Amino acid sequence: MDFRDEPLHSLNADYSFLNLVNWKRAVCLLAKARLEVVKDSGASVLSSGGRVHRLPAVLRLIKLIRTIYRAGVTFSKRNVFVRDGSGAPTAASGATGFRSTISSPGPGRADHF
Repeated sequence: MDFRDEPLHSLNADYSFLNLVNWKRAVCLLAKARLEVVKDSGASVLSSGGRVHRLPAVLRLIKLIRTIYRAGVTFSKRNVFVRDGSGAPTAASGATGFRSTISSPGPGRADHF
């Protein structure tokens, strides 16, 4: 695997994990002085101008990004099955769908409980 295929870890200003960044984006943000290098990867890239840029492994943003409104996982039937570790019932497994085990006679009937 080439070092260019490996994503770089970017940290927030308080050293909490933020996301993974491509090495080209990391070099661009370094040139704009938006982040600083926490750990160096040891690899380097030669630019078209003849300059050698050392690639970082871990980056830290200078300004804190508030992640209060970070989107969570949507609540759906499929995601509940993934969370619980069981597969969704399929026709191949013999299940034809979700059926209630308690049958209700319906409203307005004399035998309604």
